[in-house]
Amino acid sequence: MRSRFDYTGLPPLGGRQFEKAAQVEAGMSLVECLVANALTLTLLALLMATGAQVIQSVNMVAARADQQLRLHQLGGFLDSALGYAGPPPGWKGDSRLLAEDALAALAVSDPCAAPESLGYRHEWGGVALIDTAGSNCFPGSAAQTGLYIETVRPCPEACAADEGYVLIPAACDGGEVAEGIRMAWRAQWQTDRSTLPVCAAAATWGALDRLFLVYRRVSDVPDSLPALRLQTPVSSADYRWGAAEVLIDGVARWTVLQAELPLPGAIREVVDGQREPLPHHVTERLSAFRVEMAVAADAAKSSAALLSASKLLVWPALIRVYAL
Repeated sequence: MRSRFDYTGLPPLGGRQFEKAAQVEAGMSLVECLVANALTLTLLALLMATGAQVIQSVNMVAARADQQLRLHQLGGFLDSALGYAGPPPGWKGDSRLLAEDALAALAVSDPCAAPESLGYRHEWGGVALIDTAGSNCFPGSAAQTGLYIETVRPCPEACAADEGYVLIPAACDGGEVAEGIRMAWRAQWQTDRSTLPVCAAAATWGALDRLFLVYRRVSDVPDSLPALRLQTPVSSADYRWGAAEVLIDGVARWTVLQAELPLPGAIREVVDGQREPLPHHVTERLSAFRVEMAVAADAAKSSAALLSASKLLVWPALIRVYAL
């Protein structure tokens, strides 16, 4: 007679019990599938929300870093240009720069006059606000006010084999140099500014560059980003200013303001090394400029707020006045 128990010690399964056991081993029920799908969808929704927040945070950080980079580039460009906005150290051994000249923005050269037409000058380089209204040397018909920077880089160490204007000291022209122009320079166009053939032994010569920074608002050119643009002269044969090229885009605000700096007491009495009183109207303030600027984020990638900065424009000529 066959035992009701198999070798495992468990009673044998009937036909219906065996069928139910087989169904359990084959998979889940419909209710269990629905519950599992609901949990999976909930988990996916949480992951997508978290991923969207992470992506948004990454975009915000990237946009802010881009703003900081562009603002840093703009500040670095201004520092570099202003660092050469005047004769290099050593060109002026004496302190003959008058405080009166400094208060008159150092009488920078006329940007619409070809440098070689200005003859010998004791002072090259400087900074000024220029209004292009009524000017025929700047392209375009719209009048705009920009920041004019004239730079002088000492040669040969800071000069490259490019074309442009060089400043030649009077001593290089041969003959006897008049006392009045002994410390004066004239401009000349050269195709290679790394050498000075007319006076190879000259120690005080340099490269002259003119820069014009002008701000383009969104309203100036529809469907374009606001930008700070740069213009430079294009040739010497037919002297004129070239078209403006974008220097830094996304500049949401650019304002150049007059800044009045207190004139140190020692300068009020110093003229050419002699302790003589200056006229009263030139002994109070020293004129400089302050730039207020802000850089916007890329609207297509981020809604980050503007990144703003303020910069006081001080160039070598002003520093020399303070150092008298």
